[in-house]
Amino acid sequence: MRSLNGVSRNVKLITLIRTLSSVGFSSTIPFLALYLAEQRGVPFSVIGAMFFLQGALGMVSQLFAGVLADRIGPRRTLILGYAFSTSSALYMAYAVGINLNPMIIVVTYPIFSLVRGVSLPAASALVADDKTDLVSSFSMMAMASNFGFAIGPAVGGLIVSGSGYASLFLLTALLLTIGLILAFSLKEAQYHLVVKKEGAKPDKWVTLFLIVTFLGYVVIGQDI
Repeated sequence: MRSLNGVSRNVKLITLIRTLSSVGFSSTIPFLALYLAEQRGVPFSVIGAMFFLQGALGMVSQLFAGVLADRIGPRRTLILGYAFSTSSALYMAYAVGINLNPMIIVVTYPIFSLVRGVSLPAASALVADDKTDLVSSFSMMAMASNFGFAIGPAVGGLIVSGSGYASLFLLTALLLTIGLILAFSLKEAQYHLVVKKEGAKPDKWVTLFLIVTFLGYVVIGQDI
């Protein structure tokens, strides 16, 4: 049985940051839909299209983020992603708080996913660059995401019941700010300092894995 003794400080910090981010992000998903449908009268078809666009932009952002991490380093990319995510959460708190035109919210909310996605490949790159127990490290990251998404909606329900929808995004901004502060304590990866890098074209097994994973997330997204 593996223990946390084989995991570096970097990985532990990334796990904590990922947990905070997942709690904040997942707490907004169901209640934003509820807010738009019940209080602002937005059709469910439009809300579904909004979340589709959110997922599509999130995928695009991760492709861009991988290139960015190679150029400026994963740590800086992760910090940049959390700075953008915090700003987006504050914007959403303002938009919901003043009851901004709901169609403006529908169009701009996917940006929340776009900028959040920038941090995801960077975190994985930092863990992959680590020379400690990679199995435990990536397992901790997966557990952090699952744990965050498990408790996020429950936390969101308590916040919305007590203080309203805008407060939910303020909570998200607070959690992301804590994650941003912690990210400055991370040690930078070393792989990006190598001038000559191997090609990023995946082989057939990696391609198959990506296709299966994509289909799985389509199912998960529809459940959400």
